[in-house]
Amino acid sequence: MSVDNVGAFSLAMAITAPIALFASLRLRSLIVVRDSENNRDYYFIRKIFNIVSLVITLIVAFLFYQEYFILITLVMLIKINDLNSELAYGYYQLKMEFNKLSRLIIFKQIFSLIVFVISLSITKSLQISLLLQYLFQYTYFLIWERKDFLNDSKHNPSRETQKSIIKEGLPIGIGLYFITLNASIPRFILEAKHGLEMLGYFSALAYFVVIGNILVNSLMQFLLGKISNLYISNNFRTLRKVLFLFTPLFTVSLGVVILPLTIFFGEYFIAAFYGELYTEYLLVLVLLVIGFLLDSNSAIYDSVLLITKKIKVQFYLPMFLMVVSSIIGYIMINQYSIYGAALTIIIVNLIQLLIRGFFCNSILKSNEQMEELKLNLKNR
Repeated sequence: MSVDNVGAFSLAMAITAPIALFASLRLRSLIVVRDSENNRDYYFIRKIFNIVSLVITLIVAFLFYQEYFILITLVMLIKINDLNSELAYGYYQLKMEFNKLSRLIIFKQIFSLIVFVISLSITKSLQISLLLQYLFQYTYFLIWERKDFLNDSKHNPSRETQKSIIKEGLPIGIGLYFITLNASIPRFILEAKHGLEMLGYFSALAYFVVIGNILVNSLMQFLLGKISNLYISNNFRTLRKVLFLFTPLFTVSLGVVILPLTIFFGEYFIAAFYGELYTEYLLVLVLLVIGFLLDSNSAIYDSVLLITKKIKVQFYLPMFLMVVSSIIGYIMINQYSIYGAALTIIIVNLIQLLIRGFFCNSILKSNEQMEELKLNLKNR
C-alpha cells in the first residue's frame, strides 16, 4: 500500500475504533466477571449495539468523510466481526478452555491476514481486500466461534438480565469510547496539521505496537480471572502486591528487552516491512514503544477498576484525559510534527497510569483496612 493508503486506512481506524469500543460494552469481561448469565442475553445485546455502532459510523462518515465513506464502512464491519468474536472468547475464558480460545484467535488472525494480503496483491484494491476479509471473518464466526457459545445457553433470555448487563456495561462502553478517542486524537491533529502522508508514516510505525497490544490484551484477559478471584476472596494485600510490585517489575523487564531491540534492530525491521523511506522515523517507533509499556501497565489497573465496579472512575477519567490529550496534542504536534504525536501518547499514558494506580491503591487499601477492622471486631 502507498503511504496515502496507509494514512486513509489509519484515519478510518481512528474514526471507527472509539465507536466500536463504545459498542463493545466490554461484554467479554462482563461474561467472565458476572459468570452466571444466559449467553443468549449477551448475544441479543451484541446484535443491538452492532446495529447502533454501524448507524453511528454511517452518519459520521456521510457527514464528515464522504471521500472515505466505503473504506470507513468496511473497517467498521470488520470491527463488528471482532465484537462478535469477543463473546465466544469470553465464554471460553470463563470455561478455562484456553487451548481452544488460543486456537480460534490464532487461526482467525493468520487466515484473515492471508486473505487480505492475497486479495490486495491480486486486486490492488484496499476496499475489495477489506470486503473479502470481512466475509471470511463473518463466515468464521458463524461456523466455528458462535457454535459452543450459543449451544451452552438457556432458551429463555431475560429482559431484566439484559437491562442489568446494559446498565453495567454502558458506562464502561462510554468510558472506552473516550479512552480510544484519546488514542485517536493525536492522529486527527497530525492529519489536520501535516497531511495524510505524515499520518501514514505514523500509523505504519504504530502497527508494530499494535501487535504488542494484542499480546498484552490476551494476557490481561487471562489475568482478569486471577485478579477477580483475589478480590472476591478479600485477599487485598496479595492483590496490591501483584499490582504495585510484580506488575511494574514485569513492565520494566519487558522494557529492558524491547527498547534495546527497537533501538538497535528497529531500522532493519522498518526497512524490511515498509522500505527505506520509513527508517528516518525510527525515533517515533522508540517513543511509541515507551507509550505502549506505560499503557500495558495501566491496562491492569483498569481491569481492577472493572472488578471493583468503580464505574465513575472509568467514566470520568477518559473525559478528563480527552481534554488533556487535545491540549497537549495540539501543542506538541504543532511544535514537533510526527514526533509530537508520539510524545503526546507518552504523556497522556503516563498521566492515565498514575491516576488509575492511585485509585486502585486507594480502593484496595480501604477494603484491606475494612477487612482488618472486621477481623479485629470478630476476635474480641
